[in-house]
Amino acid sequence: MSETGIPDKTTADQDAPRLGEAAKWLAGSIPVAVAVLTFVGLSGDELGRAIRMFPMVFVAGVVVLVVAVTAGVIAIFNTKRARAWLTLGIVSFAIGVAILTTIHAAATSEQDRPTVTVGLGRAEQDLTAEVTISAEGLKPEDYVFVVVQGANSQRRLDENSAAFAEDQSPIPPREYSKQRLYSGRIGGAPDGRAASTFKLPLAQGLYELLIVQAGILTGSAEDQREDEDAMMSSDPKTGAFKCGPETTNMSCITVLLPTPPAPAAPPTG
Repeated sequence: MSETGIPDKTTADQDAPRLGEAAKWLAGSIPVAVAVLTFVGLSGDELGRAIRMFPMVFVAGVVVLVVAVTAGVIAIFNTKRARAWLTLGIVSFAIGVAILTTIHAAATSEQDRPTVTVGLGRAEQDLTAEVTISAEGLKPEDYVFVVVQGANSQRRLDENSAAFAEDQSPIPPREYSKQRLYSGRIGGAPDGRAASTFKLPLAQGLYELLIVQAGILTGSAEDQREDEDAMMSSDPKTGAFKCGPETTNMSCITVLLPTPPAPAAPPTG
């Protein structure tokens, strides 16, 4: 540095190799991090899933990687403490990759909720419901269990047939009488995906709501049977089972069915 404060040629020449080394470190470390994360599977859809499920932890991992890159650049210029800065960079890089790899493992171990769609149609005088279920990430012993129920808050439904029950005692407020229309298992393909579409007839005027529940059942066969029973009984107040934000393996959808038209008035003379 000259007395005027302008860097002289000698200083610039000495800094040039260091700037080149810093540029190489920056250019090389980021692709290495991306390559490592891609190798462990944290890319594309899996990356988006990890960010969605663990946003703060993901940010922490990225910050640690930034610290690693910064420490490497500082080590190039601070030759007196280059070893300490380089050690910090290597340790930070390893920690950052470990954090991102861990959230990837956690994200892939948690299954997404099954996707449930319902479309209403009409066949002669009755409604029809076309139900589509799809899920991913199933293990060989897992399956999707589906329960479809019709619900009525005004009149009790017969449990065994598409009709009103003989017992028409009052239904408590905010509760429903339910009738199971369908239940079944959907097994996964070798790639861990399961999908099924089926149609159900809905007797006109019998139901106010259509409740569809789909859950990925895991664990032992006994645990799976217990979950099946719980789904089929469900909560009389909500008509649903384990569809809160604390679960990731259960989806519920409730469809408000159209009110049947009033009967035509008899002709007057």
